[in-house]
Amino acid sequence: MNPTIQHIVTLCDDKKATNIAVYPVLDPIFADYTVICTASNSIQIKAIASELHKQSRESGFDGQESIQSGNADSGWIIVEVPGLVSLHITLQSTRDYYDLDGLFARRVKSTDSTDSISAA
Repeated sequence: MNPTIQHIVTLCDDKKATNIAVYPVLDPIFADYTVICTASNSIQIKAIASELHKQSRESGFDGQESIQSGNADSGWIIVEVPGLVSLHITLQSTRDYYDLDGLFARRVKSTDSTDSISAA
């Protein structure tokens, strides 16, 4: 796995996100990977997004700073590092309602498998 993606997965795990999944993107126009993680509430969603944005501002990921869309009160924030990753931080109910895993699982590279990572 790409070291930057692994760093983002570790960041999510450190912030107690659960059900972390990494999907390599079939046609990487905006990002090479999609990462989805579940937070237990809007405060946790904000904390994960804030930490990723802080780290991208301080050190950058592959020279890129993150861009955030959405808000925690909606149950879903997307943090993008252009050209690298799109991180979806959601409540479980939002993730299930929009079937995010089903959506992105259909868009993975046929030669790659999905890397699902469980929080310990």
